[in-house]
Amino acid sequence: MIDDDRLLACANCRTLLSTPTRALPLPKDQIDQLADRLARPVAWVILKRWWFWAGFCSLLLALFGVSYPTLRAKVEEMVISQIAHRFAEPRIRDTFQEVAENQASKMLGDEIQPEVTRFYDETTKQLQNFQGFLDNLKADFQREYQTLSDEVSKLKTRNYLTALGDKAISDGNREAYDELSQLSDNKIDNATKIAANAEIRRVISFWTLMATTAEGSISFRSKDGLAQKDDHISTIILITNGLYDSNFEVRAISARLLGQRQEKDVPEALLTVASIDKHLEVVKFATLSFNQVTGSKISGIFNIDGLEKWWKEHSAEVIERLGNMK
Repeated sequence: MIDDDRLLACANCRTLLSTPTRALPLPKDQIDQLADRLARPVAWVILKRWWFWAGFCSLLLALFGVSYPTLRAKVEEMVISQIAHRFAEPRIRDTFQEVAENQASKMLGDEIQPEVTRFYDETTKQLQNFQGFLDNLKADFQREYQTLSDEVSKLKTRNYLTALGDKAISDGNREAYDELSQLSDNKIDNATKIAANAEIRRVISFWTLMATTAEGSISFRSKDGLAQKDDHISTIILITNGLYDSNFEVRAISARLLGQRQEKDVPEALLTVASIDKHLEVVKFATLSFNQVTGSKISGIFNIDGLEKWWKEHSAEVIERLGNMK
């Protein structure tokens, strides 16, 4: 139940709350005023029926010296006085009260009640229209907010992808590149997939053309203490020491030098490094050297899956033609 003094009608059954169903009783002074106002009209209704006979009688009275106006005034005064006296009776007063209440109730039902009902209906309709306006406004706002939220989310995603690409280029970060690869496999968000692929192409293009260790050289000491440099370093040293050095430049140069070693253990060593190394320049030279040693034509400097699949199919024939490791 809703308890609110401002309500005009019940929100459920629409029964008017502020309109009385019965008129209040008239006070005594109002009944007295009503009796005084009705006395003369009622007297005229009574008198007009016998003015003809009064006129006839006045002819007779004229013979005795009484004028017609004097007779008429006396009769009116007498009739009005009698009517006023009758109106003062309790029975007549009760009749006035009943008529007043009935007429007031009729006016309440026929005039006031419909107006209040109409006002309530119009107000309710306006409130419903306003509520509809608010609902539409809320829906529009939610759509605009969702659109803006989607755009902001796309922008954040795009900026994040660009940051990953920059990291893969400037730092050679393998993990950043691998994350881009995972995002490019997104089966739900096509926009993210397209943006990730664009960043992957940018990273591949950079490392295809660039290398910070292309002109670099390395050296190691053999077990007998002799210094070995670049092409004179043994294959076993390049694999066991060079490919796993803490310095990525040493690892990258070692992977590049192994491209000239047509020996049995070299392809697998290069393929392993290409799969696990954390620097993209090392991965680049490992895949290039793998192709040189094995004769693989698999394209893509970071296409590790393609190289591993090819090696499973052709490893036996490649190993058969390679020499022993030195």
